[in-house]
Amino acid sequence: MLKLRGLSKYFARGTVNEVRALNRLDLNVESGEFISVIGSNGAGKSTLLACIAGAAIPEEGRVVLDGMDMTAWPEYRRARHIGRVFQDPLSGTCASMTIEENMALALRRGKRRTLRSGITRGERARFKEVLARLDLGLEKRLGDPAGFLSGGQRQSLTLLMATLVRPTLLLLDEHTAALDPRTAGLVMKLTCDIIEEDKLTAIMITHNMQQALAYGQRLIMMHRGAIILNFSAEEKSRLTVQDLIHHFHAANPAVPGAVSDRLVLSWHRGRPRPDDPWPAGSVTSGPLQSTPVWFEPVQSQSSPSPVQVQSQSSPSPVQVQSKSSPSPVPAPPLPCPSPPAQPVFFFFIPASRAIRIPLTSAVGRPSCPADFDGSLTCP
Repeated sequence: MLKLRGLSKYFARGTVNEVRALNRLDLNVESGEFISVIGSNGAGKSTLLACIAGAAIPEEGRVVLDGMDMTAWPEYRRARHIGRVFQDPLSGTCASMTIEENMALALRRGKRRTLRSGITRGERARFKEVLARLDLGLEKRLGDPAGFLSGGQRQSLTLLMATLVRPTLLLLDEHTAALDPRTAGLVMKLTCDIIEEDKLTAIMITHNMQQALAYGQRLIMMHRGAIILNFSAEEKSRLTVQDLIHHFHAANPAVPGAVSDRLVLSWHRGRPRPDDPWPAGSVTSGPLQSTPVWFEPVQSQSSPSPVQVQSQSSPSPVQVQSKSSPSPVPAPPLPCPSPPAQPVFFFFIPASRAIRIPLTSAVGRPSCPADFDGSLTCP
């Protein structure tokens, strides 16, 4: 049915901002199969659908649908065989056209245009019959502009339009993400009913783990432009949300030296936990090295709270260690008052340069510049 072979897609290729959205991706989809696709933001899910639909052309690989190699086909030519529903309910319909005019355009997708009546009586009767399935009363509002409909109504209309002419492949790009839970449930039920009744082949992208487990015969997980997990219908039936999270981390071990989520979350208290080592990549190599330094308010009973400076190499908050100076330089307390409970800001300070940083401007206090060449002053 659908065969993807070695699909690769780049954005801003050859520049410093180059991103490889798809990394030699291979995928087989059988006729009548309903596949759910999950993955983190930036995993390449929407780019995958864009390359299938023709909205993006891959630099490498092939897209073969029902025996037709459509890798180089433009989007309008593929529209005869592929139906697509977008995440934004406003993207699938024309707001200034009436409901029946939108459906008439969908009915003629991929066909030659002729000089004849735009909407015949038979077509209007068919539109009413199809819209009645929604149970939203839209069959009585054929003359209303689509812009008058709610987001859920427009998304339901888009789904009907995408399947009005039976597509070879239906692509669903997070089509319930912008809807409230109740409307999303109605649209998902309608989606399943249409796919089952018309025996459609469909690929659905979702960030909802429950939806991914409840719908579709197969579940795949993407990461960094590649498919890292592929569960059959039998394997999928035994999975839970926690299982998916576990499988994701098992397939993506932490890169040595990378900052862990636990380490990032622990920084809000001003310092890492004792069992969280500093990442190896936090200190740059070469002539200019960086020393991790952070600021935190320290309460005092006898005087207003002084702002003190700490460094990773010294556990006590009384000195700043500079690479250029062999001995620690005492840091006198600053007379600027510190607010009682403020977020802690983490910095990487080049040890061979003097940098002035406003310590308290972020919380509405007078700015206290600090020179990291051995002297700290606050006018």
